[in-house]
Amino acid sequence: MFAGCTSSIDDFQLEIWSPNVSWNYDADVPVFFSCNIKDSDTILWESSIDGRLGSGNEFFRKLSSGSHEISAVDTATNKKSVVTVFVSETADNGMSVQMLGDLPRTIECENGYGGLALVSLDGSVENLEINCGTKEKQMFNENCDAIKRDVSFRTETASLKMLPPSTGRFASKDDTEKTFYVMNTGNTGGSPHEISAKKYYSGKNVSAWIPENFDGEKFFLDKCIEKFETIIYPRVTQFWGKCADINGDGTISILFTPTINQEKMAVGFFNSADFFRNNRNSSDSGYNPYSNEMDIIYVAVPDESDSNYNVNSLIATLAHEFTHSINFTNKTWIRYLNGESNAPQEEIFLDEGCSHLTESLCGYGVSGGNKDFVNYYLENTGLYSLTGNDYLGRNDSVGKRGAVCMFLYWLFNKAGGISYADNGIDFIDNGGISFLRKMVSSDSVGWDSIGVYFKKSTNALYMEYAKELATKKVENLFDMKKTDPITLEPIFICNRIKTNSLDGTHKVLPWSITIFNLPQNDAIIIDGKKTTGTVYVIRTPKN
Repeated sequence: MFAGCTSSIDDFQLEIWSPNVSWNYDADVPVFFSCNIKDSDTILWESSIDGRLGSGNEFFRKLSSGSHEISAVDTATNKKSVVTVFVSETADNGMSVQMLGDLPRTIECENGYGGLALVSLDGSVENLEINCGTKEKQMFNENCDAIKRDVSFRTETASLKMLPPSTGRFASKDDTEKTFYVMNTGNTGGSPHEISAKKYYSGKNVSAWIPENFDGEKFFLDKCIEKFETIIYPRVTQFWGKCADINGDGTISILFTPTINQEKMAVGFFNSADFFRNNRNSSDSGYNPYSNEMDIIYVAVPDESDSNYNVNSLIATLAHEFTHSINFTNKTWIRYLNGESNAPQEEIFLDEGCSHLTESLCGYGVSGGNKDFVNYYLENTGLYSLTGNDYLGRNDSVGKRGAVCMFLYWLFNKAGGISYADNGIDFIDNGGISFLRKMVSSDSVGWDSIGVYFKKSTNALYMEYAKELATKKVENLFDMKKTDPITLEPIFICNRIKTNSLDGTHKVLPWSITIFNLPQNDAIIIDGKKTTGTVYVIRTPKN
């Protein structure tokens, strides 16, 4: 979780890791308490305001508003550590916010309340049943066969041999032919394809490659390359920074490969293994025989007869995969170069969410299809956990990607967003870019890294977001009239959130939001098989 060290102490002293003295907390969100003494019930925690808080190494507890002096004492050694944290009072604006607690639970539906939401932080409920006397049928319309933007190739990089920058197998812009290893997107455990390719384009920022026997329409290739060179490259690098130049040619390479079209599982991908040494013909340790030893993006061949592979979808995918390559550079690769043998890799949910957000911020969220991912989520928000598996047990799905993308966009705007320079391409950072950069450069990964810019726990931010989503509805949460000055597309546009039928069986997942319309009955009954962790019941005022 969070590392909140307040002084330099050795391993034999008691150290409070969380709460963190430099972070802000809200009164309605449980605070995580943790220290460096593991698996010990001898640690007692107290607050100068709330008194005895609990015992042990890890637990959650809400704190009253105000400035707290938090102390942790190891009763076995009498060692003590103290931090001071501030907890803000939360204005609920007519909402009723309560812990779900033990089941069954009766919720009164007094006049003035029009909606109900179940908001899970770390909590879950199995076989949740809500009974109010109605018999509406719950519908769900996700296309489970929808093509995700990419297939995520996760390489255990700790055992691989590094390639120092500019020492790849070829580093000259004069090279015009090469055999590429291309991972099989239809069978990720299968052998890669070997593609003999020729250099088709060499520009300021990008080199493009096509198969030697390519016989497709080059007009659409040119359009993809031109948009990447003039719009995607400058914008993505402004958001996230630069990609490592592994092979030293001064460009990011793109390979257009028909194998992706044929396998119909993705539109493109980035493979971090390409940053490391190919050991196919050497005695180097680590299994990495298919590295192309270069910074490269793989993308399908343009096909205007298939919406998954039309030009705009490919341009959006190039923005998406370029973001992956930059964020791997900044989160993982640079740390390897600095000697961290176990440098962290970003968790899949956040890595994909950042890349989908980039598509929209670059002006291709509508025509490229990113809005569809958000709409899958809005069809039934409760079926997707932002950080864990979805309702079908998948750790990566179109709806989950849409959920994370929407939360990140809300945070991007909360930080201040961006405005546009006179040329329409460049951005003026009003806080949004700083939020993105801080998240990627932080030492933590996944959920914990999201709140670093705001100096708040991500749980507190998610609770704030959930309240706004439940109260304002998504159509009022974002400015959907805001358009990109170059592409003229809406930056972020999506459907209205679909509320759930109260009657029926539901499943509350960790870090999820489920929104219902309240009936005119006097009360509803919430029941279920098992409740774990923190789940809130929010009743929202009528619009």
